[in-house]
Amino acid sequence: MRMRNNTKTRDVINSAVFFVYEILSVTMSFLLGYSKENATECYKGSQTPGKPLILVVFFLVCLGFVGLTVEPLFEGRLKIILILWTVIQVCLTSKSLVGLVLFGTVVTGFISKMENLEFNPENTLMIGQKRLEMFRKLKTGFGPYLFALFSVHTLALVAIVFLAVDFLKEGVDTQVLIGFTLITFFTGLPLLYTVLLAKSAHSKFQNILPVLRTACRMETTEVKMDYLLLILEIQQEETFSGCEFFLIEKSTLLSVLGTIVTYSVVLITSA
Repeated sequence: MRMRNNTKTRDVINSAVFFVYEILSVTMSFLLGYSKENATECYKGSQTPGKPLILVVFFLVCLGFVGLTVEPLFEGRLKIILILWTVIQVCLTSKSLVGLVLFGTVVTGFISKMENLEFNPENTLMIGQKRLEMFRKLKTGFGPYLFALFSVHTLALVAIVFLAVDFLKEGVDTQVLIGFTLITFFTGLPLLYTVLLAKSAHSKFQNILPVLRTACRMETTEVKMDYLLLILEIQQEETFSGCEFFLIEKSTLLSVLGTIVTYSVVLITSA
């Protein structure tokens, strides 16, 4: 009876993993469209995404993930459900990669703009105000995408840890071990990538503060108040967030890890 319950729980969790991935796959196009629409000032068609090594690793992981999905098609079991399932997985992996590339391209474009600023006494205040508005648009544009990405991938990682522990109890073959490794990297790398880029963009954005402080000291009393208000706004401006529910920073990865451990223990204990 206990073996049957374990198998049933495993099937439910396994189905839940791919169900949440499919939800993300369906909504990804809308989320990325909204993101690009709100970040057009930062986007450059020829811009290379930042942190390219992580993207290359993620691309190789996607190839392996798709390969494991497609492999049953060559075993003489060409059923329509299996073919549709394969198409879904290919769409999922491709959209995940496109999402990261778009995020990396737009954010890198913003970082490039921050690194190549040219100031003079007449335009310092205007440039500071424009970059603050641009950074806020960037955060607003990618807010829904980051919220969906972190929420779905955290839930998926909880389920993956549970399944991995369950399979390890019964012993696993090499193919299953490779599959768990690929799906773990497939789920975790996007979180690492977005956190590193978000931190870099926020850091470059904050680098404008010394220039504004220097210009503020040189200005008259009438304009000085505008400078002080702008400096205060930039100091209080937080990094990227998931629709303002949580911040995208390194400590968020620790929170995700804590969530995974906590709920995995609950699932393993109650299974």
